[in-house]
Amino acid sequence: MSTLTQAIEAAWLARAKAQHINPKSAKGRTAECEFFCGAMAALNAAFPNPEGADRLSAEIPPAWVVNIMCGRPIVEVPK
Repeated sequence: MSTLTQAIEAAWLARAKAQHINPKSAKGRTAECEFFCGAMAALNAAFPNPEGADRLSAEIPPAWVVNIMCGRPIVEVPK
């Protein structure tokens, strides 16, 4: 995992804490999906895949996409 994706994940945890979002609640899961969809769009625009626009950037961890599709949390909340 790159330092950029680690920083994005840390930014999500900081935002959730600052906005008093419970990441395990339905509202928190929705907010996490929205945050990471925006982050993926930004990464895709900043680091496009040379194979074409229909491919995700190599900077986007596959787990982000798979976890959203499976309804799993993207970032585990530290205890």
